[in-house]
Parts: sequence; structure tokens; C-alpha cells
Amino acid sequence: MFRKNAQQDADRSDVERLALFTNTKYSPSDALQMENEALTRDLLIGAGVTWDNVAAARLNVATLKDTYGFDSLQDLKRMQLDALELTDGDLMQQVINSYGVNEVRRLFASEPADVATLVGSEGGKVLNISVSTAIDACAGCPIHAASVIRRAGSILEVIPQLTIDQLLNSGLRRDGLLKIGLTSTRLINHLPAAPTPKQIRALGIEPRIL
Repeated sequence: MFRKNAQQDADRSDVERLALFTNTKYSPSDALQMENEALTRDLLIGAGVTWDNVAAARLNVATLKDTYGFDSLQDLKRMQLDALELTDGDLMQQVINSYGVNEVRRLFASEPADVATLVGSEGGKVLNISVSTAIDACAGCPIHAASVIRRAGSILEVIPQLTIDQLLNSGLRRDGLLKIGLTSTRLINHLPAAPTPKQIRALGIEPRIL
């Protein structure tokens, strides 16, 4: 039984090693012949290993940091770890545990596109990205602001978490607002502070439009 388990472990290790170096500058035979001690940050990055390789090889973030020397979260970003991958709550927690929440926010939740990707996801919840924080991050970016509102929950759940100033700052106007269900009636009835007709008109919506 021990020998069988040892062989299974060796076979699995070979499969994971091959996955780690798929479509890199190293051939399968090169990959299998490497000593574990040779697997360093510099070698993996230099070989062209991507996050897809890392995921296929089932390497966790702690192993990358503690065993292979990935001391900087920027190194994982260089390997194409992105906000879309971090919508996974388990992976987000691994990254936070290894590199800290502030570094994760700096690298993966500071750009409008990234925030719009994360909000409402399991990873976004782990990172504690609120609707208010996300919409502020999308000031002047109406496309991403609309994505935040669509992804954050049902429209009647999202509206009470916004303010009229945030909507004005987002750049969203009549067509974009109506497309995602933000009518004048809903804004007046569900924003924390009811906007005035003047503020509604500043969004390009006539107060009578439902």
C-alpha cells in the first residue's frame, strides 16, 4: 500500500510539474529533470510561467511565496494574476494572507476596471469592497460605474448604497442610467437622500421619466 501511494504521489508530481511548464521555454523532459531546489522565482518568471500554469499545477500562494521566493505580489501580477482570477474567494483569501490586504487593494482594486470586476463577487466580499467604495473608484468612468451597479446586486438593493453626487461624478447620464434601471422614480424613492428635480435633470433625466 505504501509503495502504491508513493507511486501515485510521484505520478501526480510529474503531472503538476508538466502543467507548470506547459507552453514555456522548457520542454517536458527539461521540466521533469529539474531538481526541486531549482524552482525559484527567477527561473519560473524567466521561463514564461503564467498564472494559468500555476493554477493547473495546483500551487497555492503560500508555496509560491515561502518555497519559491515570490516575496512581492507584483511578481504574481507579472505572471498574469488579475482581478478576474481574484473573484474566487478562496484565492483572494490566500493572497491576502500572504501579502496583506493593503497590497492587494493597491495592485488589484485601484483601477475602475478591476473594481468593477471584483464588486459583488466572492473575492470582492473577502476584500470588503462596498458598492460605495466601488462607485467612487469609477468616478469619470461611466462604463465601469454601470458595471459596478449591475454586478453589485439587484437594482433596489444597490440604489440605497449610492448618493446623487456619486452618480453625477461617475459620468453616468440618461441612456446609461435608464439601461441599468435607474429611473427618476427609483432614484427619488430609494436613494438615501431624495434628489431634487434639478439634480435629476443634471443626470440628463426629466423627473417625469419612469
